[in-house]
Amino acid sequence: MFPYTDDACMTLSVARSLVEKKKITPTDLAKRFVDEYYIKPERGYGMNVIKVFSALKETNFQDVFLPAKMAFAGAGSFGNGAAMRIAPIALFDHNKTDEFLQCLNPFVRSIYFAISIGGDTDTIAAITGSIAGAYYGIDAIPTELQERCEFKDGIDNLAHKLYDVSQKVAS
Repeated sequence: MFPYTDDACMTLSVARSLVEKKKITPTDLAKRFVDEYYIKPERGYGMNVIKVFSALKETNFQDVFLPAKMAFAGAGSFGNGAAMRIAPIALFDHNKTDEFLQCLNPFVRSIYFAISIGGDTDTIAAITGSIAGAYYGIDAIPTELQERCEFKDGIDNLAHKLYDVSQKVAS
C-alpha cells in the first residue's frame, strides 16, 4: 500500500469540509488542515506550512489568513499549494459555470495584470483602468473598489459631464 502525502491529506480535508459545511468555510478548512497535520506530521509537509499550522493553533484560529501572510513577508504564498487541493472544489461546483464566469471580473483582472507587469505600475494601472472602465462600464468596477477610491464622487460627476458634452458635440 502506498501512503498518501500532505497533498492528498489536504485534498481530503477540503472534500470533507465541503461535505459537512456545503460551502467553502476558511476556518473549518484551516482547522481540518491543522488537525490532519498533528495526526500524522510525517506526510511530507513543508517547513513553511508547519509554521503556519503552528501559528494557527497558537492563535486559536482567530485570523486564518494572517499566519500564511506573515510567513511570506505579509503577502501570502504565491506557490501552487491551492492547485493540489482543487479537485474537490471542481467536483462540488461542476455545474456552476455561470457563477464561475461571474466571478471572473474583467475590469479587476485587467488592473491586476497591469500591476503585475511591473515598472511604472501606477501609470500603467491608471491607463489600463481608464480603458477598461470605458470599455466595460461602471457596473464592472466592484462597489467595494469604487468606495475606496479618493474623490470617487467628483470623478463620477465629471465623467457624466464629459459624456453629456460629448453627446452634444457629436450631434
